[in-house]
Amino acid sequence: MVKLSVLLLEGGKIINGVDDYPLDGYNLLLKGCTIEKLLKSSESVPADVEKIDVSGMIVMPGLIDAHLHLAFSASISPELNPIRRAINRFTALHSSYALGAYVNGMKCIESGFTTVRDCGSPGDSVIALRDAINSGWLNGPRILVGGTITSTMGHFDENWPVTLPRPHAKYVADGVDQIRKAVRERAREQVDFVKTSTSDSWSTTRSRSWWRCYTIEELKALTDEAHAFDLPISSHAYDAVPSVKNAVLAGVDNIDHGIYLNEEVVELMSERGTTLVPTLSVIKIIYLQGEKARDTNPYRIPDIVCKAKKTWESHQKSVKMALKASVKVGSGTDATGNYGLHGNYAYELELLSDLGMKPMDVLKTATKVNSEILGLEDKIGTIEPGKAADLIIIDGDPTQDVRILQEKSKIKLVMIGGKIVVNKIG
Repeated sequence: MVKLSVLLLEGGKIINGVDDYPLDGYNLLLKGCTIEKLLKSSESVPADVEKIDVSGMIVMPGLIDAHLHLAFSASISPELNPIRRAINRFTALHSSYALGAYVNGMKCIESGFTTVRDCGSPGDSVIALRDAINSGWLNGPRILVGGTITSTMGHFDENWPVTLPRPHAKYVADGVDQIRKAVRERAREQVDFVKTSTSDSWSTTRSRSWWRCYTIEELKALTDEAHAFDLPISSHAYDAVPSVKNAVLAGVDNIDHGIYLNEEVVELMSERGTTLVPTLSVIKIIYLQGEKARDTNPYRIPDIVCKAKKTWESHQKSVKMALKASVKVGSGTDATGNYGLHGNYAYELELLSDLGMKPMDVLKTATKVNSEILGLEDKIGTIEPGKAADLIIIDGDPTQDVRILQEKSKIKLVMIGGKIVVNKIG
């Protein structure tokens, strides 16, 4: 029988993701890859237990980003024009994208993010990375991989040049039968969830955010087929009607973005248990860029400054509306190759705090709530006996100011499944 290693984290305060205050006077006992129990400081432990002194620091669950794109990096041909970018995005070697995803995965763990939900990357690049990490070949975060399925002229299809064959054609599905087949293809590839779009975009030249993409009948077929494989469905959706409302009525589990919501739809989301990952970071950055956004936006939209301002104002209003209606709101950056968000995933937490959320509620959003949105609440997200030892140790108190989580120098130790992957202590 293999003897499991036993580790004691002693001397620090503990944010367990459940209580509304840090716990003081406790040590955390870990056994192998799991959390064994919380011990009062006065309780004795076996003499052979390995100890790490975390006095003056905070121990908390590993952070979770519920929406990013690991395989896209700004270093991949940033000077290319929009069409060249689109071509490069789909025709570069999948192995190249897997390497880029690995680099960004390392940025995740260095930033204290131990689990991420990848909402669309080329080919099998992130599937390969996920499997390599799960097999112990590489260090990296826990990854849930989304398999995209889109309609013709849907959000994941519209910008592909019309004169070129689609390398992603297998997942451009129209009508009930095509959609069911596309879901089965994704299930065969062993994705962790299905990612679709029920609206288009606000930030490209010819798209309109209110475009429907799929009919309600098509969406019901998609959700029925995905749920038959026990695959959750997350939908890129901006406008309350028809995109968000149709997705909720069809049984989609999560809405990504939800920029232009209304009270009717947030009440419907609350009643149906539909969750929301708003991804405030990207919209805020585009808004802050002002005139520079014309150059940094790959589609060079003439009125991008005015559109970004209106979109940012609506986005804030929508998230506040959802929170008021008790919609479960998670946190995710939508980090891609643009806007410098890879490695700065905690910026989303600052923006949630700016909306009026208390720091502890923000921390729960990035831990407990996100674990529930990802369907991993039995495994991660809180410090409780039997859960995976996914932990971070911080030199500072994020309950006073969540912005401290953007300072990588303050993140002293990162552990995933009991394995230390970042260590700056001692």
